[in-house]
This record gives sequence, structure tokens and C-alpha cells, in this order.
Amino acid sequence: MLRQGRWHNDGTVTTCEGQTVKPELESWATEHIQRRQRHSSVEVSVAWLEAPEGSQLLLVANEDFCTWQPTEKSF
Repeated sequence: MLRQGRWHNDGTVTTCEGQTVKPELESWATEHIQRRQRHSSVEVSVAWLEAPEGSQLLLVANEDFCTWQPTEKSF
């Protein structure tokens, strides 16, 4: 499943649906997000995949991914 939202300094993410979750990402992925966050004046957006086999980071950016996430109405 594709998940995306805003990263917080405590390692949680507020998803585009408004839920607060803590993604189970590998340490290198979490470190990459933290590095990007340190150099940003706003909370970075993250996108990742979740599957029974684990989670994988896809993208980290300053842009708010939630503004272009499709909704049930627009899909």
C-alpha cells in the first residue's frame, strides 16, 4: 500500500488521511529523512510502500504530497 504524509521530528508521520503513524523503515531510510529535515524550514513529506514483507521509502521532498494525492472522488 502506498502511504504518504508529513514527517515529524519524533519519527511519526501525519498521513494525508489525518492518521499519525510511525513507519517501520530501515535505519538508512530514517537517517536520510532526518538529514533532509535538518536542511528544510518546513516538515518534509515522505512517501513509502507498506507490504507484509516490509516497508520501503520511495521519496522525501519539501513539497506537500497531500495536495496531489488522489481522493476517492477524483480517482
